[in-house]
This record gives sequence, C-alpha cells and structure tokens, in this order.
Amino acid sequence: MTCPSAGVPAFAPVVLVTVAALTLAGCGGGESGSAGASPSARTSNRSAVPSPTPRQAADGTKLSACEDGTCEVTVTGRARIPVNRKSGLASLKVRSITSDEIRLTGIAASTPTGYSFATSCGGDASCSTSVDNDKADVTAHAGAEITLNRLLIRVTSITGGSAILRLSRA
Repeated sequence: MTCPSAGVPAFAPVVLVTVAALTLAGCGGGESGSAGASPSARTSNRSAVPSPTPRQAADGTKLSACEDGTCEVTVTGRARIPVNRKSGLASLKVRSITSDEIRLTGIAASTPTGYSFATSCGGDASCSTSVDNDKADVTAHAGAEITLNRLLIRVTSITGGSAILRLSRA
C-alpha cells in the first residue's frame, strides 16, 4: 500500500483529516498483527496449531483379540482381558485406571502341583507387584513392562482414564 504524501492542499481541511486518518490506519508497518490492528485481528491471522491425536491401539477396544496371547488394546475402566491358559494365567483383570496409573490383577492358572507365579516389572521406577497365593496385583505407569508368568504386558500409554496395553508371550 502506498501512503498518501504529507502535502495536502490548504483549501480542503476535510480531506486533510481523512488523509491523516487513512495514514494512521493504513500505514502501520504493513504487517498483520501490528500495533494499529485490533487484538481480534491479530489473533485471527495466526495459523491454528492442531492438537496431537492420541495414538490408537492396533486392536482398538476389542479385548477378545488378546485370547491368543498377542494383542494391543485400549482399556477404559474395569475390564477382564481374556488370556490363553498357555500364558500361565487363568485371567487378567484391570482393576482401575487413573490419569497416570493402572492397576492389574492376574490370577494364576492351576497346575498339577498347584499355583505358581513368576513376576517382574521394569521400565517404570514406581512399578510394583505383590503376590498372594494364586493372585498377583500390579500397579504400573506408562512405559512399564510387566511379566506375569509367561505373559508380557507393556503399558504403552495412559491418558484420560484409558490405557493402551500390548500383550505378548514372555
């Protein structure tokens, strides 16, 4: 935009006022978001940054995909995840999910000699397991790798009261 020159004829005071107003409004530096623009004009010229989309689990919320011992599922709230007895578990339950923590319970499959549990928890300094007879309770956070007998459970993420779990044979 070309700004009008300062030389305005003396016989046109109305034109002088109009030119001055146009000069102040239209020649504020030529940039959007300049000091002469209103706050709403400054923000409306900015590009909106899209928020990241949460990653989706490969098997979605289809917990039955875990029956063969390999799956990646999204779990929200309390749930029973079906597992194959070859994993050494009779059942796997999600007891609760908070904004950053998941609590699981694994029930050992019975064997001719009774029950046995092998547990480990890594990848999460706050991960904990406790075993009582045929039951193992686990408290974990995103990044945890939990082994319950022959089942490896990776806590891929926890957000907004849901968790993505990846199960595989240990």
